[in-house]
Amino acid sequence: MEAANLGAYFAGRKTADLKDAFEILKVAPKYTDKGYIETAKQVLKKYPKGTENLAIPTWFYGHEPSNLFASHIAKYFSNSIREDTLLAISLYGIVFAPGSAGTTQEIFMDAAQNHYGTMGYYSPMAFLGKKRYTKETKIYELLEELSKGKKYNDLLTLSDSPKEILKFIQNHPPLKC
Repeated sequence: MEAANLGAYFAGRKTADLKDAFEILKVAPKYTDKGYIETAKQVLKKYPKGTENLAIPTWFYGHEPSNLFASHIAKYFSNSIREDTLLAISLYGIVFAPGSAGTTQEIFMDAAQNHYGTMGYYSPMAFLGKKRYTKETKIYELLEELSKGKKYNDLLTLSDSPKEILKFIQNHPPLKC
């Protein structure tokens, strides 16, 4: 989840600046790594004026720290409302990276919104990580089967390439119900 805020924070900057931030952050890339917060603070000190952006963290799972690259943080006291809202406003699609139970829950909430057209449109669902979504969980296969004959079937994609995912999202706008 930090990646979205990091990217937004660096919006308008040179790609070299973002790559430099990656170099700093790779020392402790996971929130469980020693020095995770410190490396983020190093990036903020080196690049103090980032683009304003909003994080809406889970809060439900207390073991995950807040994102330091967000200039604003919203808080929902009900995680299910948070997830439903985020999915509902993601009109142009969501990229699902490998995650755990929370990500799986969000996938099926998004699939239900698409399946029933509850938000008035169908939006792309892009899965980044073939191994995760075909071998480890078989989620993609299940969603392909579930979406057969439905308009959102053409809005599903699976790849290991972020560039392919981006191209898919760009070429598959949401569809009105």
